[in-house]
Amino acid sequence: MVDSIINYKLRSVSDWNVAVTVDIVIPTELPIEIVDLSTILTNLLDNAVQALQKTDGKRELKIAMTYRKGMLFIAVKNTYPGKVHYENGEIVTTKEDTESHGYGLKNVESAAEKYHGICQLHHNDVYFDAEVALYL
Repeated sequence: MVDSIINYKLRSVSDWNVAVTVDIVIPTELPIEIVDLSTILTNLLDNAVQALQKTDGKRELKIAMTYRKGMLFIAVKNTYPGKVHYENGEIVTTKEDTESHGYGLKNVESAAEKYHGICQLHHNDVYFDAEVALYL
């Protein structure tokens, strides 16, 4: 399922000259509900793809997943235009229709909390990095 999600989401960047790195070392079966893993992956990848679409110059996307000692680690790092919008200390959507958008990262955080995990976001002027750790 992980491969299917990643392949589907990466179809759109194939013509954009994006340097893609995928490093996944996980067992075939994981003790996580498919809907939760899908929520995390699809939202993180959607955000990364949308940021890459707006990025001029170098475009990079790195996806990593590992499973060790009962913990699943998911990391998505991408280049982006360098601007992140905040309200009240939280990242908010840059889309005009704020009623219909802006729920992705909240959904990732909710899924992570379900597994007593965390979602951490970091960025500088070039890279946006989303990391999720789940206790399975």
